[in-house]
Amino acid sequence: VENTGSYFWEVPNISTTNAKINVLLQGTNIQDSSDAVYTINPIDLVLVNPNGGEILVGGSDFEINWIQTGIFSGVDVFLSMDNGATFNAIATNVLDTFYVWNTPNVDTTACLIRITYQDLVSDTSASVFEIEFQEDTSNSVLENSHLFSVYPNPTSGILNIELENLNLKSVYIYNISGAQVTYFENQKVIDLTHLESGIYLLKGESEHITFTKQIAILR
Repeated sequence: VENTGSYFWEVPNISTTNAKINVLLQGTNIQDSSDAVYTINPIDLVLVNPNGGEILVGGSDFEINWIQTGIFSGVDVFLSMDNGATFNAIATNVLDTFYVWNTPNVDTTACLIRITYQDLVSDTSASVFEIEFQEDTSNSVLENSHLFSVYPNPTSGILNIELENLNLKSVYIYNISGAQVTYFENQKVIDLTHLESGIYLLKGESEHITFTKQIAILR
């Protein structure tokens, strides 16, 4: 190394309490070391959610969250919708350990989230997750709102779904994070007693309409 009196060193991302620096003048026995040991604290990022397998509701808010160790802030968040072939930034310099993301209203089964800090540490969803396109609730669903009813709402667990002259094909229940928690087929009375109290989104499908309804489970 050229003798300029200083050297910019990339600190290794390791954990140690016994680090020392030694400087040796090349071609001589002249050297010096740190007077005492010093500590290196590593930094790390671990993506918690979404980490793969989730089915998110298009056009809804979803909380991306992660765990970070070490002292740093300013995380960038990226989305891939082609199983990691390309990533595009959806948030930069996030100063917290979560980011509330409004999901794009698309149909895709190949999404990944990646979080990074200054290209030093990063983490990516362990496997792909899905986003389900939602029809325009301001038109098709609301215009047909007289065709369906969901009761009692709030419910203690048993929920009735009525459709006027339509066959109910499928019912999906999502939690407030957008992850699917249960599914029913050809059932107009569904049992949600295994779910915790809270707010959920019900999505119903018939051969002619798709409808959504926010429901509450209270016990």
